[in-house]
Amino acid sequence: MGNDIRYALRGLARNPSFAVIALAILALGIGANTAIFSVVDGVLLRPLPYPHASRLVWGWGSFQLGNDAGVSAPDFLEYRAQNRSFDRLAAFSVEDGLENLAGGDQPVQVTDAVVSEGFFEAFGAQPLLGRTFNPADEQVAQPQVVVLSEGLWRRRFGADPGLVGKTVSLGGKGITVAGVMPASFDFPAQTDLWLPIPLLNPGAQSRTGHWLRVVGLLKPSVSLRAAQAGINTIAGRLAAEYPATNKSWTLLLEQLQQALVGDLRPALLVLLGAVGLVLLIACSNVASLLVVRAAGRRREIAIRQALGATRFRLVRQLMTESVILAVAGGGLGMLLGSWGLQALRSMAPAATVSRLGPVQLDTRALLATLAISILVGLLFGLAPASEAGRGDAAPTLKEGERAGTSISRRSLRRGLVVVEVSLSLVLLVGSGLLIHSLRRLLRVNPGFAASHVVTTEIVLADASYPTEIGKSRFFISLLGRLRGQPGIGAAGAISELPLSGQYNDNWFTVKGRPAIDTADKNDARNRVVTPGYFSAMQIPLLAGRSFSDQDDSRSPLVAIVDQQFVRRYFQGLDPFSQFLVLTLDGRPTDVRVVGVVGGVRDYDLSSAAAPEFYMPYAQLPRGRMNLVVRGAAAPGAIASEVRAAVSATDPEEAVSEFRTMPQLLAANTAQQRFTTLLLSVFAGVAVLLAAAGLYGVLAYLVAGRTREIGIRIALGARRPEILRLVLGEGMALAGIGAVLGAAASFGLARLLASQLFEVGPMDFPSFVVAVAVLATAALAACWLPARRAMQVNPVIALRHE
Repeated sequence: MGNDIRYALRGLARNPSFAVIALAILALGIGANTAIFSVVDGVLLRPLPYPHASRLVWGWGSFQLGNDAGVSAPDFLEYRAQNRSFDRLAAFSVEDGLENLAGGDQPVQVTDAVVSEGFFEAFGAQPLLGRTFNPADEQVAQPQVVVLSEGLWRRRFGADPGLVGKTVSLGGKGITVAGVMPASFDFPAQTDLWLPIPLLNPGAQSRTGHWLRVVGLLKPSVSLRAAQAGINTIAGRLAAEYPATNKSWTLLLEQLQQALVGDLRPALLVLLGAVGLVLLIACSNVASLLVVRAAGRRREIAIRQALGATRFRLVRQLMTESVILAVAGGGLGMLLGSWGLQALRSMAPAATVSRLGPVQLDTRALLATLAISILVGLLFGLAPASEAGRGDAAPTLKEGERAGTSISRRSLRRGLVVVEVSLSLVLLVGSGLLIHSLRRLLRVNPGFAASHVVTTEIVLADASYPTEIGKSRFFISLLGRLRGQPGIGAAGAISELPLSGQYNDNWFTVKGRPAIDTADKNDARNRVVTPGYFSAMQIPLLAGRSFSDQDDSRSPLVAIVDQQFVRRYFQGLDPFSQFLVLTLDGRPTDVRVVGVVGGVRDYDLSSAAAPEFYMPYAQLPRGRMNLVVRGAAAPGAIASEVRAAVSATDPEEAVSEFRTMPQLLAANTAQQRFTTLLLSVFAGVAVLLAAAGLYGVLAYLVAGRTREIGIRIALGARRPEILRLVLGEGMALAGIGAVLGAAASFGLARLLASQLFEVGPMDFPSFVVAVAVLATAALAACWLPARRAMQVNPVIALRHE
């Protein structure tokens, strides 16, 4: 084996052009696989960084209208008390909260999560300092203690070890620091601090307020199926005891890792399959190069065979060369994979980056790359090695024996090209479908005009603004200041900003009419807005009127509905004669419809606008609102105006990070653009490799048929006929590959169905464009060898022969 390795290295050194080309192709294929495998391993395969990660489960609120709802606090308490399947069952708030943290030069906004007792223990997390929450911390109307993240503890409090037990100002109120969590604990992601669930707060008493997620640690001997059966039994008892609120509701359990990965899994598996196809194409290309190289070594192999080398010995020598080449390519691929992983982090959307943070080229990635390299070496080395030592060596050793290519070798090279073309078409079809889908998604009208709109979030401290009148006065004063500034055309505020991930819906009935769904009350998305919001977002008013300053706490309650709401719940009736019946302050309240606006895609562009109704801020004031400002000035200038206006209204108030609505639109399609870009890059690389393989086959065939072409020209064949001869052979190979690739593409298209928007998996234009691109690349690859064949001089060709 040592001799084989030394001989293989000398052979590669004697033919550096072959070695460089083969190494480049392998490094490209292996490097792409290394980067994508590292991501898939880190996100999908590697266990979560918690003790007993396999026993951690996520709980969704499940009912007739969906399986991704929250859970009410009273229901969670019942599940926690009655279940026998969990060592720990905990809950945390569906949405991150925002609080103003005082201290330092100015207040800052921090992200908080409201969690139950046992939350940290479910993850097996121990505090860095102090303690976590105990049952007594829940038995309050307002949180009295807080647990800080290590990041907030360091940047805001200078990593003061004596901070535990001291009071900090949060939301205008003093609150005691109970503990500090280590940097290794970050759940929910990017949380600055955790507060205990205040079970005695009136907002925590309602069974219709589904604002909690559930996470649990299964007992070692309990399966997920058994735990689900136990939860369903409890849900059945609750439905019988509280039919008005719990009918059809349960808690749907899922492995925590699966819940966190969510929609990222299909996209990553598609990309993993795509780079696998690129690697196969690279293997085919290198195998084709080795077949050519083996043809040039026929005399050498024949001499070794004549000197007594067995076929096994010859095959081992060639396979050793292939594996050495592949391992060297794998080493370069590791370097390319490291760069590729950095590029993936820079291009990936923010939601993906939060999961890519710990992903790196570690020992697992190194071992995976080594295994891939050895497998690749065996794979592409098998084709030329299988020909070694076959037949009698005597004809090859005869003096003057023409050096040619056997029919089997020519067939093998043609077969490899067909494989490359077919795999390339599969990737082209996949990228074409995603590009077509993305184009349709980007053309979707979100229901508002995003350009020139800047937004930020403001959270009023309850201690500073304990009354609804105080909250209302703050925003009235702030918006008044903003509307008077030059360069600002319109300003308003909304409780849940479109495309921000903020969620809220509400049960209601239409006065005098039964519910559409007899099993439940009607349900629609509910937003609270100030006057000026619809103008700032340019949401069209289709009928009736918008909100005004007269819609305040002293006037009758009013609402504006969107056109989807009218279609579903009013069914052709005059909307302005209708009243919605809402439960406000624990009692049914009539709300009159005064306007109809266009629908808005609130959560993502791929989901149709759903029924939605708006209520005026002055009638339902809230402390947390999203400010929306439209202006002709640059976003930075508008942000400065907003900061100045907030400071002038109340210098103790903070604002969140400023974002533009185009940025929110871009973030909403970031995952689709990321997947489409990567798959398109892989498809482009595959087409280039396939074209290179096709060019190599035809160039080699033309070189081997120089005498034949010279005779044809000498006998009167015209150059266009020679052109058709070579192009016909090349395009025939491409055509066979295209037919096989089209058949294989149907399978990939079905796998991509869940990633497509308004595009069917059998989208004819995408297939046609993919075939056209491949045909163009194939024609370009065939043209140079065909042109060289037309320029053959028959006199020189025959004299040489």
